[in-house]
Amino acid sequence: MKEISIINTTKPQLLSVESEYGLATINNIEFEYDLKKIKLLHNFDIKITLDNDNIFNEITLSKFEKVNFHFINIYSSHDKINWEKITVINIHLNAGKLIISLPLIQAKYINLIINEFTISNDSTKIQGSINYISNPLISTSSNLDRLWVAQNLLEWRNDYGWSSAIHADQKEDIINIDLNHEFYISRIKLKSINENNNYFPVNFLIELSNDKILWNRVISEENYFVSKNNWYEWGFTLYKSRYIRIITIPARVRKNEYVSKILSIDIYAIPQNIIYQAQKNYFSNIYASELFPGLVKLAENNSTLSGVVIQGNDSRLREATTEYHGITQLAKDGESRAGVSVQGNDSRLREATTEYHGITQLAKDGESRAGVSVQGNDSRLREATTEYHGITQLAKDGESRAGVSVQGNDSRLREATTE
Repeated sequence: MKEISIINTTKPQLLSVESEYGLATINNIEFEYDLKKIKLLHNFDIKITLDNDNIFNEITLSKFEKVNFHFINIYSSHDKINWEKITVINIHLNAGKLIISLPLIQAKYINLIINEFTISNDSTKIQGSINYISNPLISTSSNLDRLWVAQNLLEWRNDYGWSSAIHADQKEDIINIDLNHEFYISRIKLKSINENNNYFPVNFLIELSNDKILWNRVISEENYFVSKNNWYEWGFTLYKSRYIRIITIPARVRKNEYVSKILSIDIYAIPQNIIYQAQKNYFSNIYASELFPGLVKLAENNSTLSGVVIQGNDSRLREATTEYHGITQLAKDGESRAGVSVQGNDSRLREATTEYHGITQLAKDGESRAGVSVQGNDSRLREATTEYHGITQLAKDGESRAGVSVQGNDSRLREATTE
């Protein structure tokens, strides 16, 4: 499957646009129709031919004050014979433009069908365009100065890239990229600066996310030393992502001085329709991810790597014992059988009362509040003396030994008589 550079990609070029209203006037990526004041088009059916297989993710129709339609269907084809429907992500009207957002698509032919298309203004012209939209936004936790800034990473300059501030220790820096669109990302490249001491990050992580909440780590490198002015690339399982986060640990410049420098970055994605076509191919090498079905790699015993599948004989799947972690059967309420796990709603886990067994809160030393349990080191449990309250041993009847307590039935406590 052909990968597409998100950063360095040319916009699609139109060869022809035709419909039942004839050929449109073409200007670069834009086309224009003169509908001669036709206000209701039951099916506005346009067939667009691009220059070779181009990529795009947006179609616009403009010069509208208001547009009404029942639904929009968009199809793509490589041969003008077999057509595949494209999922529409979003449709909205903005400043007179009907903007149709799509996933990244690669195709030579496009068929746009708008059902019950009503125009409410007096214009006889409809303009349209086929676009590739990315406009990534990039920011960093620190910059060296006004020349070595984050935006250089996307502009592919030869003189300046990005440099972190000079740190007194190996403090991490973060590069954040918002692609402003969802892509099936397949590969990332980083370029070192053209100096022998290139200060490429010695340790770094690259993570992807579609919502900035759940992050998938796709690259982890340690002691990564590189040559000057070279591209270094990493391929990985496809992830549908909008956000990229690069966490860098700087290289040592001299004592108490650390810095990271990267000249450029490139990000590759695979068009959605190409992925779906590959799924139908028995020789597909698409790997499964959290967001995409595909082939899986079996994990080694106890492996914690992402993107691999645990096998049935993994030692973590054995039954748990007092010596080993493992899986357990849940206990029924009140069940005291060995080898089962007590559930959180077990009645034995309710608070203890004077009528039922249960769990209690431990009392502080000397605390006399109801509902708490006295601990074994409570000062009230020390042996009683003539100076402190405490516990005592009971005395036998008539016993006069020190340190024991006379019981209530001691014969010495009976009423005195003359006898």
